[in-house]
This record gives sequence, structure tokens and C-alpha cells, in this order.
Amino acid sequence: MGGGGGGGGTAIKGGFGSKGVFLTMMKSLVDKWFQPNVSRCWNVRELDAAARRRCHKYVYDYIAGGADDESALKNNRESFRRMYDAFPRVLNGVGPRNVCTKTRILGTVDVDIPFVPAPIAGNAMFHTDGERGVARTSHRFGTTYALSTLATTSCEEIDACLKEESRKTGKEDTTHKMFQMYVWNEGQLVDDALRKAKESGFETLVLTVDLTWFGNRERDKRNRFSIPPKLSDPRFIYECLKKPCWTIDAAIGWKNRTFEYAALRDDTKLMEKQRDDMAGFVRDVFNPTFDWEDAKALREKWGKKFILKGVHRADDAVKAFEYLNADAVWISNHGGRQLDGAVAPFDALPGIREAVGEDRELILDGGIRRGSDIALALALGANAVAIGKPIAFGLAAGGENGVERTFTILKEELERTMGLIGARTIAELRSKGKEIFVKRDQSRIT
Repeated sequence: MGGGGGGGGTAIKGGFGSKGVFLTMMKSLVDKWFQPNVSRCWNVRELDAAARRRCHKYVYDYIAGGADDESALKNNRESFRRMYDAFPRVLNGVGPRNVCTKTRILGTVDVDIPFVPAPIAGNAMFHTDGERGVARTSHRFGTTYALSTLATTSCEEIDACLKEESRKTGKEDTTHKMFQMYVWNEGQLVDDALRKAKESGFETLVLTVDLTWFGNRERDKRNRFSIPPKLSDPRFIYECLKKPCWTIDAAIGWKNRTFEYAALRDDTKLMEKQRDDMAGFVRDVFNPTFDWEDAKALREKWGKKFILKGVHRADDAVKAFEYLNADAVWISNHGGRQLDGAVAPFDALPGIREAVGEDRELILDGGIRRGSDIALALALGANAVAIGKPIAFGLAAGGENGVERTFTILKEELERTMGLIGARTIAELRSKGKEIFVKRDQSRIT
């Protein structure tokens, strides 16, 4: 399946002489013959398959995998199909021209779609368009962008990228930027991260609290996963030979140092630590004893909009709002990558919504593969959802073009679902949703 599906190409830079010219020429040739055409992918499942075809095995498994037996990963996906049926109202007068997906999140942030990209580490290893490709797509679709602590692009680089995109498109850069944070053991690293995020115009801090221990990700262990990868591993080299599109693109990224965690570029010791033992790296550099008091201190130090991410329980959600004065709670089990058997976020949603009331903001991620899943989550209490693996699959399959295809598919599916059930706006979907989406054991036709 060749042609038409490559990345935006903006990550390819000069500066490494004849080798750079050679790699660029090779990329064009290889992409012509082997690059999946993401424009011919009609759903997230097909983008997943395209990512598997294009990507090195250790990259695909990093995106697709979960912890232990991956039961939480499976449960996340199945939760959207297990309990609810739709009872749409007919003759509802809703057509394509009067469906509107605009909404407001965090009290003041207007977005054109009710979903945001979840912060994901190491985007440049999926494709050299990396975090920039996701940020630019978020800008074009009029939604928030969230950058991971362990991104391969810095806060400053994302800010510059969005300003450049604004100049190119002539569209004012109103992208609301979120910075997702893990808590380092060293206070200076925390302070530096907060300072750089503020200076780069990031307006919301997303504190992730479910990575105090590192999940048992057995696919990554078997693959000897690290960033950057270990070129001395013969199995890694063998897989490179099988995936020419990814390999040529990765070689370009390697030359430009886009294959490294931006936060660690200047710390050789920490960079080597995470290459040798990722679980040990998390244990040593993140603070596992971080508690509610520490979270409150960090929230006060930040002083701007604040979200607590990784919440499973209703009582924790209530405490986040009442004790931390959080602007939103992000219901997440880290994509099934931490505690296997953790409740699916969608299953936790109704109880959390009941506990916190209707006026508090809830964001949900985990298991979303269709626009109809987005509609169901909004109908049952979420203010917005975050998209993780589907965006990573799009990026891995076709760079920025693949990310745009993911956004397009999900937006079109959401609009179609809203039209079929008779909801003109997100507000209407949320207010009438429980009348339309009914639990199977309670369902009845009236």
C-alpha cells in the first residue's frame, strides 16, 4: 500500500551534510513503495494495522501494549460495548449542517471538538514528525494540546512550532497548551520544568499520579525497549531491516537528536539510566512517596489551571476538587499500562460523576476507538475525552498526516452518532444522553 500517506516532512532538517541528503533521498524512495496510505484507512483499527506494518516491532508494542496479562487494556476497549444500548429518537430534524461539536472545557477554554490528544512519551520514535505533528493537528482542529514530561520535544519547541503554524495558516494561535507532569525526586528538576512550561505559554498543569511504580510491561521487556534504542542489539537491527519506512525515518531523527527525551538531553547520567533499566529509572528519578500534601504544594506553586490525572475512585475525585481545588479530574488507568485489573475509566465514570456533582469537570481516557465511544462518554458524564493510542497509531502509521486522519475519523464518527441520536450540540448530547444510552438490564422501549 504505497504513496499518499507519509508524514508532514517538517522534521527533516539539514545540518548533517551528504549523509542527510542521502537519507532524505532514501526516505522519498522507500516511502513511495512501502509507506501505508493513511487516507485509505477508514477507522482506528485500520490505522492500528497500518502502524503495525510500518513500525519497528519495539515501537508498535510500546504503543499497543499494556501491563501484565493486558486484561486492563482489553477491559478499557470492551467497556464501551458491554453495558449500554442506544435508543435514538427518530424524525429528530438533525442534519449535517446543524450538528456542532464545539464545547468549553476548564471553565474558559473554547474548543471545536470535545477531544484532546493525551500526553504520550517519546512521539519522535513513532515518526520524526513527533509531538510537533500532533500539536499542529490540534491547532488546525481547534483543540487543546497536552505535552508529556517524557516528550521528545521541549515546551519551548512546541511553543515555537505552534507560532510557526499560526503564521503559515493565517489562523490565530489560540491553542490551549497543557503540560503533563510526573514528579521528579529532585526538586530542581520540578522547578525547572514548571518554569519552562510557564515561559512557553502552557496554561494548565496535568499532574499524573498513577506512575509512582512502573507497570510490568512485558512486551517492552522482551524487546529490550529503550529511548534511544540500543544499536548493539542484533534483534533490534533485524527488525529495522524488516521495516524500511520506519528505519530511514528513525535514522533522520537520530541525526537530529529527536530520539531522546527532551528533559534529559543535557543529563547524560539520567539518559543512560533509562536506557539500561526503564523500571529502575522510574523508581530512582520519580518520587513514589508523593502524597496529597505534596500535590497541594505543587498546585499552589503552579498557580494556574490544574488537573489531577490517573484517578479511579469517586472519593479521590472529590478530594481533588475540594482539597486541591483542581479545575478538572482526569479519569485514567494509564491506558492499561500500570495496574492490570484496574477499573476501566468508562466504568468508573458514572460513580465519579454522581459523587462530584454536575458542575465539576471530568476528562476521561482509555479504550476509545470510535466517535461513538466519545459520544457515549460525554452522554454519561464526561466533559471531554482524551485520545491516546489512536493518535499514536496515526502518528506511527503516517506521521502528521496519520494524526490528521485519526482526528478526522473520530470527528466524523462523532458527528454521525450525534445526528443519528438527535443531538445537535455537545450540551444537548450531555443533557439528553442518559435518555438515549440505557443500561441493558434497565433498557425498555417507551
